[in-house]
Amino acid sequence: MRVLIVEDDPRNVAELRDTLVPCFAAGEIEICQSRDSALQALQNGCFDLVVLDRKLPTSDGALDEDVSHGETIYGYLKSEVPGVPIRFWTAFPDDDYYDRKMADVQQEDIWGTGEKPTVGLIPKSRFDRVKTTIAEVKAALEALDTIELRQRFGKQVDLTDIERRIVKIFAKRQSGTAIEVSALSGGYSSAKVLRAAVFVGVHQTHLTVGKITTLKELSGELRRFQQFSRLRPGAAPGIVCQVRAGAGLLGGTFYQLATGFDRSLFDVLAVNPQDGAKIGQAIRTLVQPWANPSTQRSGPVKELRRAFVSDDTFAEIAESLKQLNLERFEALEVTWMECDSHGDLHGENVLVNDTLTPILIDFGEAGIWPAAADPLALELSALFHRAGPLKKAGWPSADAAQHWFNAHDYLAACPYAPYVRACRDWAYDAAPGNRALYATAYAYLVRQFKYPDTDKDLAKALIGAVISGYSAT
Repeated sequence: MRVLIVEDDPRNVAELRDTLVPCFAAGEIEICQSRDSALQALQNGCFDLVVLDRKLPTSDGALDEDVSHGETIYGYLKSEVPGVPIRFWTAFPDDDYYDRKMADVQQEDIWGTGEKPTVGLIPKSRFDRVKTTIAEVKAALEALDTIELRQRFGKQVDLTDIERRIVKIFAKRQSGTAIEVSALSGGYSSAKVLRAAVFVGVHQTHLTVGKITTLKELSGELRRFQQFSRLRPGAAPGIVCQVRAGAGLLGGTFYQLATGFDRSLFDVLAVNPQDGAKIGQAIRTLVQPWANPSTQRSGPVKELRRAFVSDDTFAEIAESLKQLNLERFEALEVTWMECDSHGDLHGENVLVNDTLTPILIDFGEAGIWPAAADPLALELSALFHRAGPLKKAGWPSADAAQHWFNAHDYLAACPYAPYVRACRDWAYDAAPGNRALYATAYAYLVRQFKYPDTDKDLAKALIGAVISGYSAT
């Protein structure tokens, strides 16, 4: 537990220390006496409660006390770490200011102990209430520690203390006594994706996919999921809950899974390549509602590429691809279709059950994309994603890569030919012609240069192939 108290009156600071420090462990209570020192503490660490005086100086020892400095801290908390409970420490609890601030109050089940207000008041005359409030936080966190975090050998996932807290908060809110987690290989964002099963005793009550990310990204993912999840029933899991408080800058979204979805598409491909085409076709059917309606767009290739890579990032990437004359290619005109799309449809974002029924997870990139983006991501992520079954398979050779635009020659020695062909057929149908297909593949391949473990030679060879294919149309 860590509590931040922001108070500049030396007498109050002394009494707070005398009252609190003997009752709590070393390091659990931090007292700051100015705006700047409080902001620095908040930026450097994670706090479970903030007790905030409004009237503060800008820096320790300064003589410029003003209520605006406390308001600055409050604004930072609401903007950057909205899940941290705040208690105003005030001599004037009837001030109109606090009436207005009570409009900010949200009820959150912060630590799985029931909903409580995120913003409240403590009169300065009641030092005992500060102690009581902190003791309640400490008891809630100790209750979380009683929940066992289980991990099977060979499936461990490395979690920080705050990430462990998030999964335990989730389990506590589902009345669980234990939670078992295992890794799911996500993309290249800072988010952590895992499978999480809640238990009461030995009985599993919830099987979920959890995504741990920043609170800002969390709210965006929820909005995108709600906006773009108009798919067939069962295409995407429902949200069990979001952990939006109690873990500093981080939070978690937990999606309910049906029993049996314990493998990713890449897991299936690695063991049974022949199943790939069937799953690819099933995914295409699942996301068909996204394709209608679609919008036709026309413009230079660089305009389509911007959906994948910004101009600033592209300028850095293009330095290593000078021999391909990308500037000329990017100026060529192309017509493509756009529609609602997953936006990050690699094989680890597709889970599969024993009947080869797929379900989609992780909607962090959902939005309007070129219509061929999702099927091409399914195809090419098998080559470039860190968990892709083709990443170290020795295929395609440099010669085969040069024939990407000619599926017959390209797939001659491919161990996953039916799967790749199913993805390519879907991409072709989604793009109004070969040029849109090649331009979308080009944009996807350019984006691979952003990532440290990309096979740059292979990506470069494939870019050369799609440019050749485009030129031949």
